[in-house]
Amino acid sequence: MGAIVLCFAGLNNKFPLLTESSGIYINSGFTKEAPSDRPLLYGIFVAHSSWGKSLWLTIFSQALMLSLVLFYYFQYFSNSRYHVVLFAAYIFFITFFTPVSVWVSSISPSIFLSIAVLSSGLMLFAKKLSRRDYLILAGVIVFSCGIDVSYMLIISSLILLISVIFLFTRKNKSLAKISSGKRLSEIIFFAVLGWLISTLLLFLTGGNASTVYELNVSMLQNLPGINADVYSAILDETETFKALFHRYNDDVREFYLSWQRFEFLNINIYFYSQVFVLLLCLCLFIYFRKHLTGTLSYCLFVYFSLACIILLLISITGGDITGFKNTLTWILSLPIYFYIFKAENIEIIKKYIKTIHIPDSKTSYINT
Repeated sequence: MGAIVLCFAGLNNKFPLLTESSGIYINSGFTKEAPSDRPLLYGIFVAHSSWGKSLWLTIFSQALMLSLVLFYYFQYFSNSRYHVVLFAAYIFFITFFTPVSVWVSSISPSIFLSIAVLSSGLMLFAKKLSRRDYLILAGVIVFSCGIDVSYMLIISSLILLISVIFLFTRKNKSLAKISSGKRLSEIIFFAVLGWLISTLLLFLTGGNASTVYELNVSMLQNLPGINADVYSAILDETETFKALFHRYNDDVREFYLSWQRFEFLNINIYFYSQVFVLLLCLCLFIYFRKHLTGTLSYCLFVYFSLACIILLLISITGGDITGFKNTLTWILSLPIYFYIFKAENIEIIKKYIKTIHIPDSKTSYINT
């Protein structure tokens, strides 16, 4: 159910959201030819997840992957017996108050950076991770980092930074909840493995050392562009429409009926609300800092904040950041949400609700 809710932006548009680059991914997935500055693995993912039939299956696959990782967070980190209810409530919250649904519903790899950061954070801080869930998260990290070399670089840089802090300040309360130092090296291994698999695919599809190097450099330079996708009207002469017409001809009629086609799509409200959510999270973090210090919520907030900063720094060094949107800031709401709705606070809320006296309507009428 969480995956369906996360697809709200696409359902509201009546068709998966398309960008100017969506046609490049669609074509590369079928032709197996690497684009000049875009990841090939995501194109292959689009082709196979859609079964070559419908792009709805692609955005549902993206939503399912994100929903699963978020569910693991509530399963392992929430100490409340109502963790399933809290998970469902959080899915609704991020769907309607952050741009997550927009990125999930897009034929674009933007959401996979968030999935990679969340998966690595879960593997790093979950101490009783089952073998099955560990293997699933490892696969998610490998795939997400294989999507784009910049994602691998961000995850590796993040873990290396955490490793340095963990090595020299083991008693630092900001990292007090790390499960083990071994997990740090494992996450870097999985991130690099994803990039190696992606590189191997490029060689298997006819690339050589020179073209692979040039592609990796161009993808790094294009990172701000991926995070600044423009959801403008897709006209008939664009590459995206031509790819949709040739590869998913049965979907063309649905696309013609979408709001995006008629230029009625307005997603700016999601980005405006995310600014409000971000400011609210920062204010709550500062206000509850004394109570948060040393807790899991504090560690997660620090970890996600470092990821946001690294993404911004790499994007600045990569090139023009005009229109750049940090696709990780919404994750900062997760540790604050955990703290607010921890088991102790829920019990306090329940006791408060029980103390509220609602007068009986008949008694009130008689007294009157």
